[in-house]
Amino acid sequence: MDQDHELMAPIPPLIRRNTLYLSTAQALHSIILQVNTVLAALVILQLSGSPALAGLGAGVVWGGRLLIVYQSGRLMDRFGRRIILILGVALSAGGIVVLGFSALYQSTIGFMAGLVVFGLGTGVMQQNRVAVADMYPTTRRAEAVGYLLTASVVGTILATVFISSTVRVAPFLIYDPFVLPYFASLPILAGIAALILLVRPDPQDIAKDLHLYYGEPDLENSSMREGANPPPSLKVLASVPLLIAFVSSALAQGNMTMIMSLVSLVLHAHHIDVPSISLSVTIHFLGMFSLALLLGRLADRIGRKRVLIAAGLISGVGSLLTPATPDFWIITIGTFLVGLGWSGATVATTAIIADVTDPLKRGQVIGANDTFMALAALTFPFVGGLLVQEFGFLGLGFFGFIASVFAVLLPFWLREVKPGIYQHAALAE
Repeated sequence: MDQDHELMAPIPPLIRRNTLYLSTAQALHSIILQVNTVLAALVILQLSGSPALAGLGAGVVWGGRLLIVYQSGRLMDRFGRRIILILGVALSAGGIVVLGFSALYQSTIGFMAGLVVFGLGTGVMQQNRVAVADMYPTTRRAEAVGYLLTASVVGTILATVFISSTVRVAPFLIYDPFVLPYFASLPILAGIAALILLVRPDPQDIAKDLHLYYGEPDLENSSMREGANPPPSLKVLASVPLLIAFVSSALAQGNMTMIMSLVSLVLHAHHIDVPSISLSVTIHFLGMFSLALLLGRLADRIGRKRVLIAAGLISGVGSLLTPATPDFWIITIGTFLVGLGWSGATVATTAIIADVTDPLKRGQVIGANDTFMALAALTFPFVGGLLVQEFGFLGLGFFGFIASVFAVLLPFWLREVKPGIYQHAALAE
């Protein structure tokens, strides 16, 4: 089947249904992730009085993946995608309970521990993109990741309503307004678990025999395509496309997490109230998710390389805008652009990884990539918090801009002969 035919072919009903379940689960989880993004920095600042620690509010969650993503990826390859995603839901729920009680009883140590546990669950849940990528051929893989991220737009919009309503209702229930949104998130997690259980068969099983579902006996799958040249084991990590994907995704993740972690402090410093901060974070999340499908289709049509370069440019502009003025809308536009840059980088790098890995190793490789992303997500917000303490918010913007410059330059090393096909020898050779 030629590329244009594959791009225009309808998605099989079973694949479409499973994508809907996984995308809806992603949307619901984005509500809970946004609750923590808005509140964690404010809770930590209230408990500790330290901007540097407050910068870790979202960073610890994203960085918590460091402890689990590689092993959870290996478990996904061994036991399938669904059961490990359910484990992620359970860990997320445990973290939310700890966060809620720690905020209620004013425990800084307990709150940080809750962030770690919630981060473990979030790390596993973010690997649902492995499951979605499994179900699509190479020519539509970036589009598939785009469906998943675009679904989060719904969750992002609902999150603003959810946070605003629970913050306003909390005083009537004798709750601290920073506490109730955490506890109210638990029923949402139950819904996520139910959706994952509806996904059948397991996406890994679909990946092994894509041609059975698409009705094309000659359908080529990921690493089987000429030019991908995948090594038979985790030596694939030494390939040039994967090296570029790993570093690019880490830079995008670190910068996005830093801005997301500290934007609450930026706005709070300019006397912006919590509902408005929630609106700003919502717009940031819209940048992360609303155009992901378009970016995915672009990556499938014009190449992963061009999308990565554009993503770095957009992130750099957003990083400079975010701390530039006290104006609410300029700050918010900056965070939107940083989110949009992250979206482009995430779609493109996920596609690159799936392009050159076998389904039986894909979970491990995605997990290894997420380990580097987690390191960046943990490091960048802490460094950003220190820069805010020493140089003010402008230091934060320049640090993000420098990271984005590297993100722009790195993809020029990628020799992509056409979307999803690369001409590189392994570095280890």
